[in-house]
Amino acid sequence: MWEDLETGLILSSPTVTNRRYEGSIQKHGDTVRIPHVLDTVQIGNSFDAYGEIGAADRAQLDSLTMRIDQVRTWHFEVDSLHQMRTQEGIDLMSELIRQSGRNLAESVDKHLAATIISAITGKDLNGTNAANSLHGSVKQIAAPTATNLYETIVEANVELDINNVPHEGRYIILGPREYANILKDERFIDNSRYGGDSVVINGQVGTILGLPVIVANTIGSHLDATLPTKKGVRNPHSAAKGIHLMVGHNMAVSYAGQFSELKPYEPEKKFTLAVKGRMYFGAKVMRPEALVIAGSVPTT
Repeated sequence: MWEDLETGLILSSPTVTNRRYEGSIQKHGDTVRIPHVLDTVQIGNSFDAYGEIGAADRAQLDSLTMRIDQVRTWHFEVDSLHQMRTQEGIDLMSELIRQSGRNLAESVDKHLAATIISAITGKDLNGTNAANSLHGSVKQIAAPTATNLYETIVEANVELDINNVPHEGRYIILGPREYANILKDERFIDNSRYGGDSVVINGQVGTILGLPVIVANTIGSHLDATLPTKKGVRNPHSAAKGIHLMVGHNMAVSYAGQFSELKPYEPEKKFTLAVKGRMYFGAKVMRPEALVIAGSVPTT
């Protein structure tokens, strides 16, 4: 189930979030610390023969706290008679485990979306129902159009450059319509004319400006309108409504989560095998300057 969870995560994935933390997660309300290394190295600009250079600088660590303020539970069972009557090749327990992992990933990502949207307005959603002020805010720029998507990505990337955000660890997340507009732009269909490799290879998402690209149907302009209900179609959640694309670094948002309990058991009065579980997690925008949103999220 953990693999199903990790596979389904987008906003909470290791590509997008910082997973490093100190402390243990055992219960709701626990606090973990997110460490970071302070900039302590001084560069000298003079030296005389037989002289000495300055004293050695030393590494110093600081940290911010994050509360484990979210809990999710699941509980399902399969009757042996039901399994016997099910078409051969269909394992009901495996299917329920897969669904639980997928739905848990969606629930976690919805909370990450709410955390990021709160940070656009300068609010910290971690640890409180009524958001406190955040140390800064995530910058939002105008939503891209069909013709200026590349320019919007460049603008967002420049903001990260200005804020001295490291290049390694950056990413781009696009909605499906935004990705479709990329596919129509010859600059991304074949980049070899500019001395580089193809950006889009065999229809798979590659890189833009050297940054890995993720396509997700849980962000993008298609969420601006209510999606129609179609039989047999599972619509994406709209927790990130208003976000059309994101350009950021994985140090911007921290995430920590752990299964607290995952127990298979056999109910006494039934011929079933059941599974129940509980997971605690938390998320917090730690470095708002390392994330830029292009969209139309209300800021008041």
